[in-house]
Amino acid sequence: MACKTPVLLTDKVNIWREVQMSGGGLVGPDTSEGIESLLRSWLSLSDDGKSAMRAGARAGFERHFRIEAAARDLIAILLSISPRGLHEAA
Repeated sequence: MACKTPVLLTDKVNIWREVQMSGGGLVGPDTSEGIESLLRSWLSLSDDGKSAMRAGARAGFERHFRIEAAARDLIAILLSISPRGLHEAA
């Protein structure tokens, strides 16, 4: 995704929601039929569709997986669990 490469993954991969939300790839069921459908869907995309998905892949990487974004999200989760716990650990 960092290199504008769309991903094809199943709904058993923990980041499928972020990929789907960003438009940076295709998500399907974790079955033989699901994998076949993902491949067929990718192959049937127009050049414009593939270009849009490449842009979505990069944007999704920036939003969710870049180290700064991952650290920000982790801090937010820790704060939501225990605002005092994060400061005591530091």
